[in-house]
Amino acid sequence: MKQKGFTITELLIVIFIIGLLSSGLLINYRSINKKYSLDQGIQLMLSDLRRAQHMSMNGVGIDETTEYCGYGLVINSNSTSYIFYADKSNNCDTSNNKYAVGDVIIGTIVLPKGIRISSIQPASDILFKYPEPIAYINQNFVPGASRIITLQIDGDTKTSSITVNSVGLIQGN
Repeated sequence: MKQKGFTITELLIVIFIIGLLSSGLLINYRSINKKYSLDQGIQLMLSDLRRAQHMSMNGVGIDETTEYCGYGLVINSNSTSYIFYADKSNNCDTSNNKYAVGDVIIGTIVLPKGIRISSIQPASDILFKYPEPIAYINQNFVPGASRIITLQIDGDTKTSSITVNSVGLIQGN
């Protein structure tokens, strides 16, 4: 009588193939997860830069009682976070156009795990001042000036960057 079924050799080959495919997916999953975290960090910073720009252009305040001269971000190299702040000055015409003692910290934003600001030379304070969309980079408005912020995956060479120029254009790539 002939029996129907699979031999042990056939079963072992199928198990080996399934194991091989699973290990390949697991390796790719880790790489994809790191890339996703990098993209998430770029989107977070882009969102905050555009939020600061929007708030300053529209004169939107973080509370109803205080007027602010502008909104900005303080970004340092080799950091996993940055500061979102409101420029609080008695006179916006004489404001120093950068973060200073007395300004209001809206939040310290922490980048996703494993992502850091790898370079921004020099460390930057980017301020959008009411009512213009222009950017003061390190206290100065210089037409045509720009700042490139690069985020990197820790222990990897993969990077992504954001460019902010003095006329208010914010781009991520």
